[in-house]
Amino acid sequence: MRVLGLDIGSKTIGLAITDELQLCAYPVITLDRKGTAKDVQQILGYCKKYDTTELVIGLPLDMNDQETRRSKRVRVLGSALENLGLIIHYEDESFSTITAYELMTALGTRKKKQQQLIDQQAAVVILTSWLEKRNTQ
Repeated sequence: MRVLGLDIGSKTIGLAITDELQLCAYPVITLDRKGTAKDVQQILGYCKKYDTTELVIGLPLDMNDQETRRSKRVRVLGSALENLGLIIHYEDESFSTITAYELMTALGTRKKKQQQLIDQQAAVVILTSWLEKRNTQ
């Protein structure tokens, strides 16, 4: 089964998906935020498309690994998805956007293209981090 990764921002949600063996993560799409109810419906559509019931959601933490106001907003969406029977895992998203920019720069991605892909790539970073931790336990 595949796992869907989410990088939830205030304006957009980046999506990434694993392969069937859950070894690698790949970018999918960046969704525009439309409110919790509509965001849930958009995400459910991708869960159906990729036949998954498991999600990894990036959780913003401060430098002391404490949750923030943004964390609480992310958990609202996570709880709404969990209430529908989806399995939710949270993964620290600290530096995921910076890491994604660094990776795209190293690959020679143009700045304009980076802006279009950053949320998807951050979701890849979050999902990859979760996969690595899970596979080493």
